[in-house]
Amino acid sequence: MDAKKFEGLSALERRRVLKDPQCSVEIIRAGAKDESVNVREAAVENPNAPEDVIRDGGRDQRPAVRMVAVGN
Repeated sequence: MDAKKFEGLSALERRRVLKDPQCSVEIIRAGAKDESVNVREAAVENPNAPEDVIRDGGRDQRPAVRMVAVGN
């Protein structure tokens, strides 16, 4: 799946895609910039999330995203 197709999904579907450990880094990066808090949480929680995505999640405006990032 490419980032364009990912962005066309509903927030629930984007979260589901990001929960997959086989999710690509390209999709994780797109999810980390999503407007939905739940999608951003799923992006920073993915075991394949790059360090910069996790670090940025640790500075997210929403405490829930920061907590998930710290846990990863």
